[in-house]
Formats: sequence, C-alpha cells, structure tokens
Amino acid sequence: MPSEAPSHLPLPHERRRRWVLVADAASAQIYRLTTGLAVRGSANRPEAEAEWRLEPLPDLNLTPETIEAYEMGAATAMTFGAKGRARHATEPRPNLRRRLKADLARAVAERLNEACLKDRFDDLIVVAPPAWLGDLRAGLSDPARGLVRLEIGRDYAGLDLPELTRKLQALLPDLDGPGAPF
Repeated sequence: MPSEAPSHLPLPHERRRRWVLVADAASAQIYRLTTGLAVRGSANRPEAEAEWRLEPLPDLNLTPETIEAYEMGAATAMTFGAKGRARHATEPRPNLRRRLKADLARAVAERLNEACLKDRFDDLIVVAPPAWLGDLRAGLSDPARGLVRLEIGRDYAGLDLPELTRKLQALLPDLDGPGAPF
C-alpha cells in the first residue's frame, strides 16, 4: 500500500499560505506573501509575469505598551524621603525596555501559536533583529516552530511596504522554484 502524504501538506498545485513576520522592539506586523506567476494580457496574447506581493494582515499588527508612559513618570515608583513627607519619583529599572521587547515577542508568539492551531498558514518567514528572534523562539509552540522556514536577522520594521517588498524580494530565493528552502 503506498504511503499517503500528511494531510497538512498542500497539494503541489495549491498555493502555499505563506506569512512573513516583520518585527522589532516597537512593533510586529504579519503579512501574507503571495508568489508565483500571474497571467496578464488578453486571451490571444497572454503574458506570464512573476508575482511577489506582501499584504498586511490587520488582525496581526501588534505594538508593546508605550515606553513613553514610563519616561513621563506614569510608571515610576514613588519613594518617601527619610525626613518629612517629601516624595520623589524613581527612575524605572534599566531592564524595562528589554522586558517590553520580550513581552511583545511573547504576545506575537501567542498569536502565531493560535493561528497555527487554526491552520491559518503553512510557512512562516521571520524578519527581526537577532535578540528579538530569540525571544520569539522561546514563546513558539513546537507545531508553530515547525512552520518557521526562514529567519532573517535584520531590522526592517520601519520600512514602508514598497521598500520592504523590494528588500525581501532581493533577499529571499525563488520561493516557488527548485532551490526554494521549503
């Protein structure tokens, strides 16, 4: 009896549902990546053109709680002076920014774990600074981690969509060709 392919793998003629996570310490956005050939032109003169498009997924755009609140004193601790009723604000601990980065990575990992359970994507490409990648890896479930096909240790989160698309297109191999990483 021939072995059957696992049910979670798409058939060769189906398009893969690829997501690209682009993140840094301040934000994380997940995009749907569409690649392949698009046929344009008339029925008499069709033209095949390579298609490479990133589409933001609005429900997967995350930002951490604002650091500005901490810098303006909303989250500073109050201490009382040794004499009298004088109070003084103390500075937040130096690891606060690091904690906010880790919290964002954890929140993104939770969203990805949930999306993985709901079978919303087949492949994940992660583009983020190396330290943030480590925080994300720590929060991903084994099934979600298994869908990560490529990690790129770069900070592209501040780029506009056309520039991000251009840079990723230059970095990534032909995703549908024989040399594809997945």
